[in-house]
Amino acid sequence: MRMFRWLFLPLLLIAGFAGSPYFGAVFYHLLGTSTVVAMEADGTARTSTSGPGASQPDWLTQPPGALTTNSTRWLPHKDALDSGVFGMLTHAEARDVSAYYTQFLRQQGFDVEDIGLGTLDQRTAAFVGVAGTILAERTSTGHELSIQIRTPQGLIVKPRHVMIVWRKLGAGQASGNALYRSQMRAQNMPRGGSD
Repeated sequence: MRMFRWLFLPLLLIAGFAGSPYFGAVFYHLLGTSTVVAMEADGTARTSTSGPGASQPDWLTQPPGALTTNSTRWLPHKDALDSGVFGMLTHAEARDVSAYYTQFLRQQGFDVEDIGLGTLDQRTAAFVGVAGTILAERTSTGHELSIQIRTPQGLIVKPRHVMIVWRKLGAGQASGNALYRSQMRAQNMPRGGSD
């Protein structure tokens, strides 16, 4: 407990001057990687590994110069197949992050769409810190993912956070990306690239 008191001020300074992505990177690296077994309502156990060392699929990568902040991977069980979250920080522009993932994922056989701010208007996106969103699916393997690119944070160093949420769909599972697109159509939202 005493160690965490001594770490509080340095972590607070990191968050203020270098932004929450660097705070997250330092904090999660200090916590390390751990495995947790959660009990579902039906009594089955589901295992997840969280932390910077959690494994990710071989088709998932990060842009050059990016730093992993945190990662979680849920191992498959019953109807729930492989899924996870992968977070990183980067100093690249949002359009460069979008271009990197669009090209990389297409090379991996994904259909990729940059939907810009999605269902958010400019004011709301600026308030919550969203710079862009990418949706991708690979029907041959049942994988889908969404990538949220955040706005830069920090007073001196201005990194941005990039969060990838991915999963492998099981038989009969609804696509989250398809649902998001239908919400956009219902709101008559234009599609557009990241700034």
